[in-house]
Amino acid sequence: MKKILSLGLTAIMAVSFAGWGVLSTQAATTFTVQQVAQHNTASNCWLIISGQVYDVTNFIPIHPGGNAIVPFCGADATSVFDSIHNASAFALLPTYLIGSVGVAPAPLTAPTNLAGTPAQTSVALSWTASTGGVSPITYTVKQNGTSVGTTTATTFSDTGLTTSTTYTFVVVATDSATPTAGTASSSQITVTTLSSGGGGTSTSTPLTAPTNLAGTPTQTSIALSWTGSTGGVSPITYTVKRNGTSVGTTTATTFSNTGLTASTTYTFVVMATDSATSTPNSTSSAQISVTTLGSTTVHGGGEQENEMENENGHISTSTPPTSGGENEHEGGHVTTSTPPTSGGGENEGGRIATSTGQTAGGESHGGHHVSAGQGSDD
Repeated sequence: MKKILSLGLTAIMAVSFAGWGVLSTQAATTFTVQQVAQHNTASNCWLIISGQVYDVTNFIPIHPGGNAIVPFCGADATSVFDSIHNASAFALLPTYLIGSVGVAPAPLTAPTNLAGTPAQTSVALSWTASTGGVSPITYTVKQNGTSVGTTTATTFSDTGLTTSTTYTFVVVATDSATPTAGTASSSQITVTTLSSGGGGTSTSTPLTAPTNLAGTPTQTSIALSWTGSTGGVSPITYTVKRNGTSVGTTTATTFSNTGLTASTTYTFVVMATDSATSTPNSTSSAQISVTTLGSTTVHGGGEQENEMENENGHISTSTPPTSGGENEHEGGHVTTSTPPTSGGGENEGGRIATSTGQTAGGESHGGHHVSAGQGSDD
């Protein structure tokens, strides 16, 4: 077997390169042993020699030793080759080199962040480069599904377009791996060229939905806020929907919905719409529910204080609240009446009641104290 392989490979050395025009020096890349092992037939034969990978598929049909080389396809033939070949044979190996054995490169990733800036008759495209794969990487720009050019840069200008016309674009990355190059495509974008009057749109990135919608309620209103949409065509308008019905629009990220009913639950959604001239894009936030506050009545102006403490009994306050008074109760019942009272009452063992009219300064220790009008009864 070694002798046959030696004769075969020596014959390869002797063949004129002109007769092997189908073979040429390949761009070097890296293959794992497992990848090489997949090329293990006469019609797809790779060899490993001294850590390098060689594709000898096209030599097998005219190999003087016939198929004697086939058992080594997909395997490491270093020991056999080294033992029977001289320096001249080694000098020919680079002609058939396709790569080396090692850790395979990371997979080729797709171009990202594809964006387009339109003019009247052109669109300037840009994107974030692919990673992984085998360098160099070539980008093919496709307009409406048809290739309009290639580049190794991350920008491209597509010219000769028609005004006020919408085009789709995709960028396909192709690496230099051999024998099979890796490819990966970007997401598709839509761009509309400017009109002859200068107006136009670009949906270079998709319009995103408003996020983080929140509402702060009062008794009769709800203050809404949200995180603005991105992408699409500026300016972006937000439509606020309450219980499914539009209640207003804004270009800001806040909105106050007024004229509501106390203690009532409402649902809200904010829909973003961009300014694309042909077909505006729109997308909606998640729905939230907000309940308005319950009704309360507060009279008078200025600052009101109303402290009441109860350790063993019941405290009841009527509407409106008391002003500037302090009631302390350790063992009974405290009641404040309808007009606001002024002053304070203390009761450690009985009952304090302030009746209609403004009272001031009642105090009882151990008994019953009632103040009526402006008078007092000890």
